[in-house]
Amino acid sequence: SPERPFRVRYEVMEVPINLPFQKPPAEKPNPKQGIGFLSWSNDSQYICTRNDSMPTVLWVWNIRQLELTAILVQKDPIRVVAWDPTCTRLVFCTGSTHLYMWTPSGAFCVHVPLPQFSITDLKWNSDGSCLLLKDKDTFCCAAVPLLPESSEYSSDE
Repeated sequence: SPERPFRVRYEVMEVPINLPFQKPPAEKPNPKQGIGFLSWSNDSQYICTRNDSMPTVLWVWNIRQLELTAILVQKDPIRVVAWDPTCTRLVFCTGSTHLYMWTPSGAFCVHVPLPQFSITDLKWNSDGSCLLLKDKDTFCCAAVPLLPESSEYSSDE
């Protein structure tokens, strides 16, 4: 029988919460610690960061209001993160069959309907209409709808 995709969803949690943390291995010299990734949104309002001691956690900061906007906790380590070049939309992958997205209106997951396709890398095209998704041996292009000007985006659509 063909493998059925499992349901993936975000659960909104109340603060305070405990975040998954990894101690650096004592036997490895120069372990990765601190902020290993950070990137500006296209409108320079947001920054996303990932701490190497918390590889499954993505932090989204509102720089104009100087506050934390979202903490996205994944099951697996976050591999690649990329802002849409045209609007405030963040996409990222964890090496699973799902593509994860965040906008100021919320976060959601999209299952890639290709058999045995695990997203290990991704890149936006210049106008934000298409994503290149890469697996170990193959790749595919995903058409991505543009967000409405109002930035009110619903994952129900």
